[in-house]
Amino acid sequence: MWMACVAPDSYEIAGDRGLGVLSFSLNFDNVQKALHKYRKAFARRTDQIPKVPNNAFAGMIICHVVEKKADESIGLDGARWFMHYVAELFKPFATKNELYSYDYMRKMLDFDMDPKDVPDAQLKEHPLVVVGTPDEVIAKFEQLHNAGLDQAICFKQAGRIPHANIMRSFELMGRYVLPHFNGKTAAAAT
Repeated sequence: MWMACVAPDSYEIAGDRGLGVLSFSLNFDNVQKALHKYRKAFARRTDQIPKVPNNAFAGMIICHVVEKKADESIGLDGARWFMHYVAELFKPFATKNELYSYDYMRKMLDFDMDPKDVPDAQLKEHPLVVVGTPDEVIAKFEQLHNAGLDQAICFKQAGRIPHANIMRSFELMGRYVLPHFNGKTAAAAT
């Protein structure tokens, strides 16, 4: 069983109840803090719901795999669009004087400005934006795994990415990225 989580206390609730986490936060510092609280609560769970507990932690990743560097702007533009509109969606929940302030954007998305204004290089460095060639995507997924994420929820259709590009990204993911991790998963299972 899984529980979708964004609110800080929802991660601890999931852990206490023996549920896996589907994290939809786009602030990696917050994800790491939540992961720690989740693991701690899971270890001492007092209100387990499923017969078999699920201690997996999955995080949402904006992901677009490309063949050549020149094509990554399509994926970055999609990530920029999505993150901008996520911030817009949550505006009503922010205090009036914090909107598009450093503090609001930092808490929400791990940026100090509106995502629509974030330069490509800074956007590409965001831990939960995985856009690049198969080798770059593999390296970033390795970093996320080393940080404690068990699974990635790959959001592929961010923004106005054309359908053909999304399908090509899926193809590259299946051809190069997943086989890299399948070998490691099989070895770890034995």
